[in-house]
Amino acid sequence: MHYDVLTIGAAVRDVYVHSDAFHVTNSSVIPGKQDACFVLGRKIEIEAPVFGSGGGATNAAATFGHLGLKAASLCKIGTDDLAQDVIRDLEHHGVYTHAMVRDHKTPTGYSVLLTAEGGERTAIVYRGASAHLNAADLPNRF
Repeated sequence: MHYDVLTIGAAVRDVYVHSDAFHVTNSSVIPGKQDACFVLGRKIEIEAPVFGSGGGATNAAATFGHLGLKAASLCKIGTDDLAQDVIRDLEHHGVYTHAMVRDHKTPTGYSVLLTAEGGERTAIVYRGASAHLNAADLPNRF
C-alpha cells in the first residue's frame, strides 16, 4: 500500500486527568518555571478521565490523518489490552495501523497527564514497548 506519510516512533496509551487539587506555583528549583503541587497521602478527586493514544509518532499520524492524508504509523506496542486501545484510537483518526510492531515480552507504554487549572500538563510516562523500537523492526516494504 502507498502512504503519503509514515511516522516512526513512540506509541503509548494516554490518560488525561484534571483536578482543581493540582495547583501551580513558581518553581523553587528552576527559575522561570512552575511546579505542580498537590498534597501527598490524600485521595484527589478528578474529573472524568480522557483516554487516547499518545507518543510523537501516533500524534503526528493522527494529525496527518485528519488532514486527509494516507498516514501510517510504525511503532512498537505490546500484545495487551492497551495495544488494542492504541490501535482503535489511531483507526478512529484514519491512521493505518498494520505497520505496528508487536512486542510479546514488553507491555504497551502508558502515560498519565496531570492537567492543572490553566491547562499546564505534567506527564508521568512508562515508555514500555515503544522504547525498544529499532532499525530491525522496519519492514522491507517501507
